[in-house]
Amino acid sequence: MLKFSRMLLSSIAVASMLFAGPVLARTADEIKAPKEEVAAMREGQEEMQKDLDEIKKLLQQGARPSAAPSAQAFRPSTIELGEIQSRGEQDAPVTLIEYSDYHCPYCRRHATTVMPSIIENYVNTGKVRFIMREYPIDRLHPRARTASEAALCACKQGQYWGMHDALFADQKATSDDDFRRMAADLGLDANAFNACMDGDEFAAQI
Repeated sequence: MLKFSRMLLSSIAVASMLFAGPVLARTADEIKAPKEEVAAMREGQEEMQKDLDEIKKLLQQGARPSAAPSAQAFRPSTIELGEIQSRGEQDAPVTLIEYSDYHCPYCRRHATTVMPSIIENYVNTGKVRFIMREYPIDRLHPRARTASEAALCACKQGQYWGMHDALFADQKATSDDDFRRMAADLGLDANAFNACMDGDEFAAQI
């Protein structure tokens, strides 16, 4: 009887170990996912803080105005848009022009969290015409200028906004191969896109 009891206990112990393995594995996976999300958020915050520090330095190096300008100093002005892609009705009562950098984390936050609401509530309802102008900050983001070229080269094939969204969706994709992959995902003609990128066609415009 004692021998049988020991065998039974040993069997229960082995079974417990066998069944515990997958449970522990699932628990570890469940714990790993939020940890990775927190790490990614921390990394994003660190990048944003670096950019903020650099922007502060740039501002501190510039001249500070001695006094606030009077209201009379402001006058309506006309901005020549040229050949540029836009969202919304051409004759919308308000035109919103955004100057943006594809590798700026603040610009990405705006593009992914603020712009969808503006597009839905104002652009799609005919109240606002939205235009984006390329404004890469070379000192902070050395590959942002090439990203702007990728957007404008995609524009030649009617996919400016598609490339715009893809670039903001993955700011870690900064190599030429990454841009070519995005172009392929958008169904662009690879030869035409590569020729445009290699020819620096939009360097002066940017």
